[in-house]
Amino acid sequence: MFFHFTKFMKLFKILLALILVGLNAQVYGQSFVFAELQGQPTMITTGWNLTGNAAIGDTPGDVDNFNNELVLTGPSNTQSGGVFFNQPIDLSICTEWIVNFEFRIFDGTGADGIAFCFLDVPPAGFVGGGGVGIPATANGLKVVFDTFDNGCGANPEIQIGYGIGYNECPQPNFNVVKVNNAGGNLNFIRSNAYNSAQIIYNNGIIQVIVNGTPWLNANFPVNFSGYMGFTASTGGSNDRHSLRNVTIFTPVPPSNAGANVSFCSGGTAQLGTTPNPNFIYSWSPTTGLSDSTIANPTVTLTNTGGLPQQITYTVTTSLAANPSACNSSDQVVVTVNPQPFSNFSVSDTSLCLGETLSVNYTGNMPPGAAYTWNFNGANILSGTVPGQGPFTVAWPNPGSYQVSLSVAQFGCFSTPTIQNIIVNSVPSVTAQGPSDVCSGDLAQLTAQSSIPNSVFTWQPGNQTGNQIIVSGTTSQWYSVTAQSPEGCNSLPDSVLLVVKPRPVAEIDGENRICAGDSVVLTGNNSLANGDYTWLPALQTSTQITVSPSQNQEYGLIIELDGCSSDTAFFQVTVDSVPTISAPEKVTICKGEEATLTAETTTQGTNINWNQGAYIGATYSSFSSQSEFFTVFAFTDFCNSDTLQVEVEVLENCDCELIIPNVFTPNGDNVNDVFQIQNPQDCEITEFNLIIYNRWGNVVFKGNALDQPWTGKSLFGNSPDGTYFFVFTYAYKPGNNDPKSITEKGIITVAR
Repeated sequence: MFFHFTKFMKLFKILLALILVGLNAQVYGQSFVFAELQGQPTMITTGWNLTGNAAIGDTPGDVDNFNNELVLTGPSNTQSGGVFFNQPIDLSICTEWIVNFEFRIFDGTGADGIAFCFLDVPPAGFVGGGGVGIPATANGLKVVFDTFDNGCGANPEIQIGYGIGYNECPQPNFNVVKVNNAGGNLNFIRSNAYNSAQIIYNNGIIQVIVNGTPWLNANFPVNFSGYMGFTASTGGSNDRHSLRNVTIFTPVPPSNAGANVSFCSGGTAQLGTTPNPNFIYSWSPTTGLSDSTIANPTVTLTNTGGLPQQITYTVTTSLAANPSACNSSDQVVVTVNPQPFSNFSVSDTSLCLGETLSVNYTGNMPPGAAYTWNFNGANILSGTVPGQGPFTVAWPNPGSYQVSLSVAQFGCFSTPTIQNIIVNSVPSVTAQGPSDVCSGDLAQLTAQSSIPNSVFTWQPGNQTGNQIIVSGTTSQWYSVTAQSPEGCNSLPDSVLLVVKPRPVAEIDGENRICAGDSVVLTGNNSLANGDYTWLPALQTSTQITVSPSQNQEYGLIIELDGCSSDTAFFQVTVDSVPTISAPEKVTICKGEEATLTAETTTQGTNINWNQGAYIGATYSSFSSQSEFFTVFAFTDFCNSDTLQVEVEVLENCDCELIIPNVFTPNGDNVNDVFQIQNPQDCEITEFNLIIYNRWGNVVFKGNALDQPWTGKSLFGNSPDGTYFFVFTYAYKPGNNDPKSITEKGIITVAR
């Protein structure tokens, strides 16, 4: 029975080998290298993620000293390591693959083993010993070379398991098919030399071949997408677990997105790999790609932020002959570093010497970037170089300067920013002016600046200009500042203007006199001392006596310490002395009333008789005897001279004229004319004399006492003979009404 069973098993193995060889040939015939973990002299791990204690290195299992092996754990307790290819494969679509690799388990106390896994989620870090480095929650296919007996069979073992986690014994969520070392035929699993292994998967049928011998088969169809890789761990015992010459074949055209790249904003990088005309390529996303349907597009991206930005691109590769069949994908991370901007702001571009400049970075980089500032010789008052700032700087001398900045970050460099700064000279100003002025006088103050076309500002008063006119009222400091055309202000300069007091002149005296009078004018000074000048006569005494004939204005100027007073004016009004006229004598008859009359030609004048006895032009008085009366004219200020009027009182007031009766006009100057005499000096008010010849012809007419008849007529000398006269006259007896008398008589002309 046993003999036949043995034959049967040999026959079964021969048949199975033939079947698997056929399957193997089928898979290889349409497969591609999906992933590799190889390299000389150093293993290349591009596309693989190493976790835990996994690292490239060298073991005693080969003869070279190259780091061409992947060591998952060292011969130390409680270690784990993993290495997984970063491209997933969907076994619901791509149902065939082969993994060839060499493994070594040795150098320690015999634990724990190596596993090839197809997991939905690969391990991300350390996994505790006892589980061959497989996470307890990992779902998928596990082919394990177990070197430590956990109670489920003699070790070493070869196990094919499927489900969640790992256990060398079947579990509710984990199925396992295995072959153990019951006959000692698997002792080679743990050895100093490398073992060659091959795992074949075809629509769920798994075969494990070690050193060319098929050892184990199982049927665990997998219908999800996952990742291929290896794990190992140690626990209370240990070994060095290592791999080399790993190749994964699949009917999936390989995808190679290329190595992760980084560049600066606006830069370009090459993605992917060399194109294969038998493949179709599709990239996602398409942002920035030159062509999303080729194997090796270029990517150009910008980053306007301040931090690196990453975009993960996925390339999916399909067979051109059957695009809907298996495809693979790979990812590449493109890091776009921001382009540093070196922008900065300045508080001003035109400074005055001594002013500070504030400089503030306004670009997009953080403080940790590399800042290269050049302040062109300025003194840095605040802020640290190198650094982002802000800065406060000042230049020691006027001139044209530049502030420049370059910024570097993430291997990217900004374009330098340059800001031109002008430091202008500060003007110096000099104020000039008179040292003193008289109160009320105007003074001109002048300023000069070291910089042409400066604008000057004076205080007090806020006046502008290089020259100002000020009025002296009180002694005062005047300061001036100069502002250059560039707006730079000087320190002030000052000038003291001393204001000397000005005398105030006044004049005292009578301001009204009568014509012919004089007046004393006295000058008064508000200050002690001083020189006097009178106008218009230029007298220099403190008092003057004047006798103006008409209204006259007098002036006085007082000068003291170079300051002259305003001219004080004093008006002297000269009133006219009133005129007066009156008869020297008035004759009245005794018993009559004397009427005295005085006259003046001065308007506004009154007449004063007998020292105020009567005021008026006409004064009446009964005088019994002759007497004298005084009279003068007066205004409200001036009096005329005083006159005397005699009143003559006559005892007899009849007027008797003497009429001659003969005259001898012979030229002997004796009685040559006929003239009526007025011995009483009567006041004759009317006179009319007519002389007739004997024929009644008028030979003479006279109308005044001082018109005598010389004996001539219109026709020559009147002949001797008798002539007739008619004489009518009127006289005023005293102050009575005139009295008229007519007399007739005979005149004899005898030569």
